[in-house]
Amino acid sequence: MDYKSAWLGVYLVAVNSKNTSRTCPCCGHLVKENHQTQENFECVECGYTENADVVGQ
Repeated sequence: MDYKSAWLGVYLVAVNSKNTSRTCPCCGHLVKENHQTQENFECVECGYTENADVVGQ
């Protein structure tokens, strides 16, 4: 991915994937209960909802 991003002129940031599917992208609240099912994410703190695959990217 490094060479492809350089070729396209895109900035690449490596991110540790630990807990990305449990952390709310809206408020940052991190608990396992946020990841309701394999496909549903709902933050127990702020109520943000999204497809879990989108949140975990």
